[in-house]
Amino acid sequence: MGRSLSPLGTTLKRTAIRIFKRFLTLYFFSFLSLFFLMAIGIFTSMIGINMFFPEAIPPVQHMLPIMLTGIAAFLFISLFCQAALISALVNEKAGLANSLAIASRKFFSYSALFLVLSVLIWGGFMFMYIPGAIVLVLFSFSPIILISENESVLGAMRKNIRYLSGMWIPLLLRFVPVALFMIAALFLYAYGGSYILYNLYNTRMLGTENAFLFPLTASAIFSPFIVILAVYAFTVYEDLRNAREGAVRRPAEVPVPAGSQPAAVVAPAAAGLAPLGSYLNASWAIYRRRFGTLMLLNFISYIPHILHLGVLLAGLFLWIRLIDNLGIKGDFGMLWLAMILNASPTLMYILIGACILFILLHLAVAVTGFYLYIVLELAFVYAVADENISAFGALRKAKSRFSRFVWVQLYTDLTISMGFALLIPGIAFTAWYSLTPFVFALEGEETVAFRKSRQYVAGRLFAVLKRLYSIALLPAMTAAAVLLIITAFLPFYWISGMFYWIFSGRNLPGMLLIYSAFFWEYFLTALALGTALFYVPFQKVLLFVLYKDVTASS
Repeated sequence: MGRSLSPLGTTLKRTAIRIFKRFLTLYFFSFLSLFFLMAIGIFTSMIGINMFFPEAIPPVQHMLPIMLTGIAAFLFISLFCQAALISALVNEKAGLANSLAIASRKFFSYSALFLVLSVLIWGGFMFMYIPGAIVLVLFSFSPIILISENESVLGAMRKNIRYLSGMWIPLLLRFVPVALFMIAALFLYAYGGSYILYNLYNTRMLGTENAFLFPLTASAIFSPFIVILAVYAFTVYEDLRNAREGAVRRPAEVPVPAGSQPAAVVAPAAAGLAPLGSYLNASWAIYRRRFGTLMLLNFISYIPHILHLGVLLAGLFLWIRLIDNLGIKGDFGMLWLAMILNASPTLMYILIGACILFILLHLAVAVTGFYLYIVLELAFVYAVADENISAFGALRKAKSRFSRFVWVQLYTDLTISMGFALLIPGIAFTAWYSLTPFVFALEGEETVAFRKSRQYVAGRLFAVLKRLYSIALLPAMTAAAVLLIITAFLPFYWISGMFYWIFSGRNLPGMLLIYSAFFWEYFLTALALGTALFYVPFQKVLLFVLYKDVTASS
């Protein structure tokens, strides 16, 4: 669809400017919302302690209605101040009074949205945490949309999902600064802030011991962090909305599925290359339409690896059976095997024949793998460029040009490999010859395909390199973003689990499982398999989009 977000540096700059202009107003609402939210913990703690440790404090059954009223009142004020904080964000010229007036009109719908999201996030946390983190990301802009665009609760949630459609990966990467900032704030609190607050509370601030002094001081210290996060979230939301509604630059001549074009007129192709976000959206449109064909080609590409592994495992299995049947054990087992073979020439000939057969099979699998590698390089190009061709049709077409393409590909790979011996030349050669398969397959340039690829890249080496390495590192960056987001929200998961345990006496289902090494091994294995099975074909589509953009803007 050609949509893309602004560069991260631009987003951070706009965030800093907004914070500088609106800090006092935003800090005021942030402080109040955080203080009254933290103060609820005082009431819930007293109720929980009295339920499970009645000897610690006097019975408070007669005060339970007062405490429940206090919880409701503090929650009301906190939610009202949260709505006012968002109102002040979306209306830059609104002062305290106007922000409170806007919040009063949207308070009930904001409270309903808060309740719905709390239930969804809590329900996600009940299933080993990760679904809850997904819900947090999925509906992260719903409160802003509710107030900024005057939407209903369901309308804001639906619009949030619509804004994110086709923008999942860029948005995930935009959450990395949020995750890093939250982790830094939590470390600051754990190793510095908590110690300071404890000592302030223990020395009886202002000459009195008051339970509300702790949340008061904590809110004053940590409200700036909330202001920064809120302004950054609003800036990303604004960028996301503008990317959907505004005219943007997309890679030239890349097919876009019918009915999915944005309503706004797309800007004409410029001399420069389109941003990576546009590549991702254009590639995703092609990838969805050609998913079955690309998956079949990707599966075929793993056949040599499966055969190679099968030959190695079969050889290892037969060798172990031979050792076991002959009873060869200990440090001098190989000497005993030599004596047996010397005494039985027939067995020696059989073993030599088996070794020769193993080597021949290994070579045959290696040759098959090399042949499929060359054929599939072309087959992927045909499958992406021609939407009417099948996977086997692309393979037949690539097979017919194997004898000519093999030398071009060998030259390209050898040149890049030799260049990496000196590092810098290898990096430049990677960009120069990255379009060789596309030039060879689609332009009929056979002997000079690599030369024409270098001509396309000439004058824009760093721009192409930036996109190539972004494409190569995209799975790692996405996985890192996911892990950072999961890590950043873990404390909220612990708090949820603590309150659940206080009032139910049980842990959240699967809460202890996420601390198992096996859980994260399975999680990381799933990420690796997802990359191997689904991203490799998508990478081919991204390179095709890059080729079309480079050639169109040359």
